Amino acid sequence: MLILIIGLLKLVLLFPASAEISLGDLSLLLRTNKCIECRLEGIDLVLSDLKGADLSNSNLRGANLSGSDLTNANLMNSDLSFANLSNTNLTGAILSGAKLNSASLENANMYNAKLNYQSLSNCYWLGVVGLDLDKISYTQLHNTGIIAFTEGKYNLSINYFNKAINRLPYSPLTWLARALSYSKLNQYRTSISDFHQAAFLYKSRGDNINANIIYNHIDILLKIQSKTNYKQINANGLGIDLFKLFNLSVRNLSAIAFSNLSI
Repeated sequence: MLILIIGLLKLVLLFPASAEISLGDLSLLLRTNKCIECRLEGIDLVLSDLKGADLSNSNLRGANLSGSDLTNANLMNSDLSFANLSNTNLTGAILSGAKLNSASLENANMYNAKLNYQSLSNCYWLGVVGLDLDKISYTQLHNTGIIAFTEGKYNLSINYFNKAINRLPYSPLTWLARALSYSKLNQYRTSISDFHQAAFLYKSRGDNINANIIYNHIDILLKIQSKTNYKQINANGLGIDLFKLFNLSVRNLSAIAFSNLSI
C-alpha cells in the first residue's frame, strides 16, 4: 500500500492539474484491473501488465502504453488519440469504436484484435503483426509502404506494395514505388521489370511525360549495369557522369511516387 501511495504522489508531481487524470481512477485500475470511463489522459503506463483490463469508454489520449501487455483488454470506445501503443501486446484486445487518431501502433501484436480497420487510416501502424491485410484499403497499404520506404525499411515497404498491387494492379504509382524499393536493395533486374510496368500503365493512361521519365531512367540503369561506359556524351559534346544522372533521375521518380501520401 505504501508503494502505491508513493506512486500516486509521484503522479501528482508529474502531471499538472490541467491534465485529465483521476488518481482515484488510476488506483481503481491498479487494484481491480477494471476502470470503465477512466480519466487517464497522458498517463505513463509503460510496460504495464494490463491483461484482460476493462478500460472501455476511457480517456487515454496521449497515454504512454509502450511495451504493455493488453492481451484481451477491453478498450471499446476509448479515446486513444496520440497514445503510444508501440510494441504493445494487443492480442485479442477489443478496440471496436476506439479513436486511434495519430496513435502509434508500431510493432504492436494485434492477432485476433477486434477493431474497425478504417481507424488505422489516421494512425501509425508500421510493423504491426497480426492484422488481416485483406481488410486494409489499397490507399492505406500504399501509404504505409511509402512510410516504410522513407524510413529505410525497404523489404517491409515491398511487402506493403505487394499487397497494394494485388488489390489494385493497374495503379502505376505503386509499381513505381516498388521499383524504387527494389533499386534500394540493388535488385535491379526486378526493379527494371517494375519500372517497365509503371511506364506501360502511365502510357496507357495517356501520361507520356511520366512514362518517358521512367523509360529514360531504365536506359540510364541499363547503361550502368553494363559496366562498360559510365560517361554519356550530351549534345554539346560534354561527358555526363551516369551515376550523377542516375541519382537525379531517382529524385525525380521519388517526387512522382512519394509526393503525396493521399492517392
